[in-house]
Amino acid sequence: MPLFTEFEKVAEAFKGGEWHCKTPHKYIFDDVVPLAETILEGIRVWRPRRSLKLLKEEYGETALYSAEYRELDKMEKWKFDSKLKQWVK
Repeated sequence: MPLFTEFEKVAEAFKGGEWHCKTPHKYIFDDVVPLAETILEGIRVWRPRRSLKLLKEEYGETALYSAEYRELDKMEKWKFDSKLKQWVK
């Protein structure tokens, strides 16, 4: 029952079909719910239903396959080190 109650609270947060968080982001209810089960690094987790769409909207198309990242407000450039399996400067 607690799981169902939590989903009720999430549904209530989506007033008018959108949910706004502290940052200037907004999410469409149908992009998030129902959550989809997936495996992340060998662990079962739940993700937003349209997570790839949300990532593309937030970070752009290249974020899904690029191994480099530069913060907009900084000149620091990050690269993903596949041996270390982490982002490094």
